[in-house]
Amino acid sequence: MSDRNTAEYWDPVYDEGRDWRQVCDAEISMFTRYAGPQPGQKALDVGCGTGQLARCLHSLGYDVTGVEVSAAALLKARARSSALGPRWMQHDIQDGPPPGIAPASMDVVSFRLSFQFLTGKKQILDMARGLLRPGGLVYLVLPVLERETLPAGRRSSALPAARITDLCRGWRVDRWELGWLDHLILRSP
Repeated sequence: MSDRNTAEYWDPVYDEGRDWRQVCDAEISMFTRYAGPQPGQKALDVGCGTGQLARCLHSLGYDVTGVEVSAAALLKARARSSALGPRWMQHDIQDGPPPGIAPASMDVVSFRLSFQFLTGKKQILDMARGLLRPGGLVYLVLPVLERETLPAGRRSSALPAARITDLCRGWRVDRWELGWLDHLILRSP
């Protein structure tokens, strides 16, 4: 298991106040265009952090469960959400599907700036596929190594473009770029 996919790694990061790139209007607009959300659909936001995407999905009408390995991140997600917002669950997706999430029960499984930290990426995508209802989709937001610019000394988590293409084999893919990030909608063929 990656040393960057544990509560021991992430809790201090979130306790120090770090957060991820905010969900922007362009991202939501493109997601809505490609995903066509319908009220009452179910979404699982894996590696939800402080819940930015989960709250956006909820505002689009999804019934959302946010899953995160870090208790510190989930405290912030809960504090930033209403009681009627997403549900939050501490779970490491590398241990298997979250408890209570049945096969073929999700319309969306999202990994926004979290997938790159996981080991066994193909197996995780297979698990996500198994959680999708017919017509469901996986939403990935990934930093692309060839387009990333980091200050000196920062440890990159970006994936090479060729690796991202390889991970998408066996899926129908809609893709758009926003800066150094690839946004991918994956559907079963």
